[in-house]
Amino acid sequence: MTSFLKGLAYLLIYTTPIQIGFLIWILVIIFTSDFSLMNLSTNDFLSLKIPWLRDWIYSWFWNVWLNFWWGFPAFIMVSLKTVLNYLIGIWLMNKVKELEQE
Repeated sequence: MTSFLKGLAYLLIYTTPIQIGFLIWILVIIFTSDFSLMNLSTNDFLSLKIPWLRDWIYSWFWNVWLNFWWGFPAFIMVSLKTVLNYLIGIWLMNKVKELEQE
């Protein structure tokens, strides 16, 4: 069990640079277009830049649920996700180390 948790913690920590890359991509779109920080929703971002991914995810999940979450500003959602994933990964890694020492 600890090896699975350790792998999950590493996954959460190591995907942080990818999420920062998405955050920079969103900022570039905001600064080079008519969108603002509060105006560019996640749905708009995916529709404009990665339409195949948006269509694929909509074929798997409940559309109303996705419309709710993707209606929020992309910059805020990606920022929160990046910070929370990193913090959860660090916390989980500390918990795994405690379990391994017992």
